[in-house]
Amino acid sequence: ASTLPHARWGCGTIPSVIWLIGVVALGVVLRVIGAGHGLPHPYHIDENVIVWLAAASATGEPAPTFHYPPCFPNLIALAARAVFGLGSWMADLGPLFAWRLDDHPLFYFLIARLVSALLGTVSIALTWGLARVCGAGMAEAALAAGLMAVAPAAVSESHFAMSDTAQAAMVALGLWGLAK
Repeated sequence: ASTLPHARWGCGTIPSVIWLIGVVALGVVLRVIGAGHGLPHPYHIDENVIVWLAAASATGEPAPTFHYPPCFPNLIALAARAVFGLGSWMADLGPLFAWRLDDHPLFYFLIARLVSALLGTVSIALTWGLARVCGAGMAEAALAAGLMAVAPAAVSESHFAMSDTAQAAMVALGLWGLAK
């Protein structure tokens, strides 16, 4: 098998790259299916608060963050701005560009849930990388990534607009950096 140029934690052979892509693709599918379940009503009790914090962050309004870390709501706000292609500074162009949670709750919740799903998917690749850095072979790293891709708790938490998947991804990134 031909080898690809790779970093220390990298994917050495073409079949292992294909395996990693397949595992990550499976993780994406499992995390994105059902992302809109129950909308516009929140599926998790704390989703309202997280999305409200994200909307406040997007408009620059001060929002208390003593119960929730601000990183995840800020990521949602960035994603919402990218999806809508606008920010609070474009509100004076008309009502279509108004940045208000009350006007588009379905989209805000869906964007928040998709950000959570994306971070859950990133955790799969980080698990692969962490296993490789810690000395696991290709098969062991693939097994670790595969388990993360299908782990029921990891998949179900990726369906909520909650900071749990962001925290898991940050822990995996920190452990990867520490082990490297």
